[in-house]
Amino acid sequence: MNDRIARVWKSQARPLDRDLGIAISAIVFICLTVVGTEGSQARDPAGHRTSRSRAIGASTISLQEHASLRITVNRGSSIEATGQASGTLNGVLSLRAVVSSAERLTAYVVGRSRSGTLSSSGKASFGVSGNRLVYSGTMAITHGTGVYSRASGGGIHIEGVMNRQKQTMTVVISGRIHR
Repeated sequence: MNDRIARVWKSQARPLDRDLGIAISAIVFICLTVVGTEGSQARDPAGHRTSRSRAIGASTISLQEHASLRITVNRGSSIEATGQASGTLNGVLSLRAVVSSAERLTAYVVGRSRSGTLSSSGKASFGVSGNRLVYSGTMAITHGTGVYSRASGGGIHIEGVMNRQKQTMTVVISGRIHR
């Protein structure tokens, strides 16, 4: 009877031994990875640790765009406009603005160039004086393609003037993009 109990006990102990061995191996692997990472982090000239991704290839570029747009859709609280932009992207700029209250709007901007596409959205306040609507606000990058595929950035400034009589808009966008 003792032989039978010993065999059952051993057959149940093997999976536990294997699981324990896997757990110990995982803990050792994690410890070595963490210690290895700590020792190999990049350091700035003052000796402080820096992010490895930033040290290897991240860059920040200045975004400066000036565009003259023609309003193509003007339906109630929604305006769409398209036109040529000059500056960082140097291509076609499309803007869609949706009025969300008496003094606020939400803007969606897409810039397309030979190098790629950059999309952003944000909020702006506006004021009306005669035929002119003047707006100013901030945006954040939402998507990019081509050289802008990894682009990110917030606090990008947008401002401009819409001439309701001529159905034209000027747009000035400035800020920093990380890619």
